[in-house]
Amino acid sequence: MRVLLKRQEGAAAQDTEQILPPQTGAHPSGGGNVLSLPGSCSIKWFGYLVFFATALFAGCTSFDQLTRIPPSGEAGPTAGACGSCHIQQHLEWQRSVHAQASTSRTFLEAAGDPPGEDCLQCHRPLGVRDGQWVSRAFNREEGITCISCHLVDGAMHGPHGSTALVSPHPIREERTAFASPALCAPCHGETHEQWQQATAHQPAPTCQECHQARVQRTVTQGTNLFSNLLVAFEKKETTRSHDINLERMARFPGGLTLTVSPRPPGSSVLEVTVRNNLPHDLPTGTYGSKEIRLILVAGREERRLSERSFVIGTDQQALAPGGAKTVRISLVGVDLQAAPLRLDLERHSESFPDRNPMTLASLPIDAAAEAQP
Repeated sequence: MRVLLKRQEGAAAQDTEQILPPQTGAHPSGGGNVLSLPGSCSIKWFGYLVFFATALFAGCTSFDQLTRIPPSGEAGPTAGACGSCHIQQHLEWQRSVHAQASTSRTFLEAAGDPPGEDCLQCHRPLGVRDGQWVSRAFNREEGITCISCHLVDGAMHGPHGSTALVSPHPIREERTAFASPALCAPCHGETHEQWQQATAHQPAPTCQECHQARVQRTVTQGTNLFSNLLVAFEKKETTRSHDINLERMARFPGGLTLTVSPRPPGSSVLEVTVRNNLPHDLPTGTYGSKEIRLILVAGREERRLSERSFVIGTDQQALAPGGAKTVRISLVGVDLQAAPLRLDLERHSESFPDRNPMTLASLPIDAAAEAQP
C-alpha cells in the first residue's frame, strides 16, 4: 500500500512516500481482519471526511468567490462572507474606523459629492498592495475591507499560515509584511515618514503594536458541530485585533506623559510638562485640521475650565517625537478644597468643531499635595 507521510526534520516538513504492508487486526464482530492506517494518515483522512460533511450539511460548496475580483458591475467578495469563518475578526472590523472609512460623516463632509479617486483609493480601496491601489467598484459601503489588505493574486495573504486540516481557499503566509508599518504607508504616508525618521536612530513600536491589540486565538472560529470539529485541529496563534480605533487602541505605555512640577508654598500656578514619546508627531495625519489641547477639569461635576485650556500641538506646529512642551496653569479662582482636579490631554478636530474631543491621556491632581512646604 502506498501512503504519503509527513516527516518533520528540523524546521522543514518533507513529503515521503513509503510502501507499507497492510496492518491487520481482529474485527470487533469477529468477522476477520480490517485494514488500519498509520495515525497521521488517519487524522488527515478524518479531516477530509469532516470537511466534506461540513460542506454537505452546512451548504459550503465553493469559496472561489472570496478570492476572485469580478468584472465590472458584478458583486465581489464581502466582509460578511469572510466573517462566516473568521467570526471574531469580522466583529472587530465592524467596530473599526476602517469599516466606516467610506461612510462616516467626517469623510462624506470632507470629500465632497461624489468623492474623488484620490480620496476613494484609500477610503474604499480594492487593495493597497502590489499595484492594486485603486478604488473599489463593488461593496462600496464596506470602506477598507478584508480584501483591501489580504487579497493578492487570487490568494488570501496574512501573518499566519493555515494550521487547519483543510483550507477552503489559497493562503499565503507573510509574517514580516503584516508586522511592518510599510503595510500602512500607502494611506498613511506622512505618519509613516515620521515613524521612519523617529526610528532611524532608536527602535520604537510599529503601527500594529500600538493600534492593534494582541489576541490569542485560532484564525478561524466554528459555528456548528462540523466547523467546530475542523477548528479543534487548528493551532492557536498570537493574532492582532482588527478593531483599529484610536479611542480603543492598544496604548503604547508611556506614549504620552503629563508631569506636574512641585509647586512652591503660596503659589497659584501649576506647571505641567507634556512629553511626546510616540514615534510620530502629535497630532499626526495628512488631512483635516487638528489640535492637541491640555485642559483643567475641576470638581466632582467635572467642569471643563475652557479658559484654562492650552494648545500643545497643531498641524502646522506639531509636537515632534521626543519633544516636550511646558505650560503654566493659573489656579486663581479655583476652589482647591472642592477637588478633585484632573488634567486631560485632548485631540480636537478643528475641521468639525461640533465633534466631541478625544481624550488621549489624563492625570489626576491632588492640588494640596502638589504644594511643597
